[in-house]
Amino acid sequence: MPTNRIWSETHKDRTRFKKFLDEADKELISFGIRSTDAKVLTKQAKKLLTREIHENIRKYRNMFHTKKALKNIKDIVTSSYQARLEALFVEPDQRVWGNFLEDDNRVIVNSEKAPDNEELLNLSLINTLRNGGKVYSLSEIKGLTNGNQPFTGILRY
Repeated sequence: MPTNRIWSETHKDRTRFKKFLDEADKELISFGIRSTDAKVLTKQAKKLLTREIHENIRKYRNMFHTKKALKNIKDIVTSSYQARLEALFVEPDQRVWGNFLEDDNRVIVNSEKAPDNEELLNLSLINTLRNGGKVYSLSEIKGLTNGNQPFTGILRY
């Protein structure tokens, strides 16, 4: 992304990245960003992220008692692997041990950590992010969510 609009306009026609610069300008305009000052951009980015977080919390609240909200670890693990999770809300200290068998989408949950186990919430978190979903720490948004559920997944569809 260009550091200032003068550089962009002066060099746009001479660069191999013309399409990239055009797209960057469109992105800045679509978010209402008219500055390239780092402090201003940081403030505007925080505002956009806060808006996005509150939107996902609203979805979480609205869907908490529906079929689109997954509260079963087996459903969360398989849905995260299948790219079906839009968002995952997790209590950071929560641990669920077991194994995910990808070949048949089977989840085995164990009550205690064993040598061949993996941490299933961590696996779900990684898969959710890898597949374009969002992950939120429930400890960071206490009081904004419903219930005492230590993990919840929200389906995309």
